[in-house]
Amino acid sequence: MENDKNGGHMAQAAADSDVGWFLSSQQHRLSRLAVVLTGDVGLAEDLVQDAMVKIVAKWPKVRASDDPVAYASRVVINQWRDTGRRLTRQREPAAKAVEPVDWDSAGHAALGRIVMDEALAHLTVKQRAVLFLRFYEDRSVREVAHILNCSEGNVKSQTSYALKQLSKVLPEPEWEGRR
Repeated sequence: MENDKNGGHMAQAAADSDVGWFLSSQQHRLSRLAVVLTGDVGLAEDLVQDAMVKIVAKWPKVRASDDPVAYASRVVINQWRDTGRRLTRQREPAAKAVEPVDWDSAGHAALGRIVMDEALAHLTVKQRAVLFLRFYEDRSVREVAHILNCSEGNVKSQTSYALKQLSKVLPEPEWEGRR
């Protein structure tokens, strides 16, 4: 009987170690996804923490899934959908186009991120998730459809619509020597 107890504790310790390793290896990626979805670093941190609690609670299911990384992304996206529905009712996105950017300035990288964050605020949660998964994580249409639990056609149309929306609100880059 004592061996069963120790064996059970050892198995639990191994599972705890696995989930700890998984979460630490995925935290940056999940945080980046959450920032893209929310547009707010503080809110993104809360979102990732809530998602990690759910991942720990469902760890055996996460570990047994075909793609634990995709499963974790889905948890973050679904968590934001639940949270975002309440928050989007409270605030309206700006309807104006983003101002032109001086790309030669010293803070151009930070300014570029601000401009992109403002532009992403014009998209739905699903559109932001599709763009993040397709272009930041370089996932296939099939993988994104699996993660978001939708059809491949839906992923393609959401991608197309999101890119069209971004082209309307993002400023044209002003290249040196351009007329």
